[in-house]
Amino acid sequence: MLTHLRLILFDLLYGYPVALKHLIKSFGVKQTMIIVSKLRYRLLFANPFKPINKMVQPTAEEKLSQKQMLPAVLLYKILIELDHGPDQAHKFVAHLVQTLAFSFLKFTIPIINRKRVENLPLPNQLKILTSITKRFFNAQGKAEMNSKDRFSFTVSKCSFAQYSTTLGVPELAPIFCASDKAYFDTCQTDITLERTTTLAEDHKPCDFVFHWKDSSTHE
Repeated sequence: MLTHLRLILFDLLYGYPVALKHLIKSFGVKQTMIIVSKLRYRLLFANPFKPINKMVQPTAEEKLSQKQMLPAVLLYKILIELDHGPDQAHKFVAHLVQTLAFSFLKFTIPIINRKRVENLPLPNQLKILTSITKRFFNAQGKAEMNSKDRFSFTVSKCSFAQYSTTLGVPELAPIFCASDKAYFDTCQTDITLERTTTLAEDHKPCDFVFHWKDSSTHE
């Protein structure tokens, strides 16, 4: 419930206004009105997740993933239908998603303070870090403390990657991953993220590895 409220609040305060601003800047007011009206109609009356959910009841986390990614999927298809071309549509949606996703991570993920965490017993560190991974409601995986300086989160299922394929737009899956490293590099001053594979691009588990930055960087 709390995650759902965070998502709604973010959309109202930031997501919708920023998306509208980007649309007007790229396509003008008249075209934006057409795009928004088509998008609004499909969200209300032509939601592609409805038949999928009738066959298999989604979990609460899957519903949140659907809610977050659906506007991007519909917008991508609408732009192509309006003759903006797949490349332009993909470029615009990728930029918009990355902008919003970066800000959503800032909004929902707390800053991890090295001084407060690193001297705790490993089980306590794992508990804190695992609670943060649960805010990535699209991802299911295993969290482990590999050492006192290293924490991993191996994602075996990503709703964004799965649903992108189900909805016929697998090319959109990687754009939902792109903001993760940018966020940790920019906003988490004590933590470094490394990831060599993703479900979206490599069809292999996403191997998130977090470790404390070097002492020189930390200081």
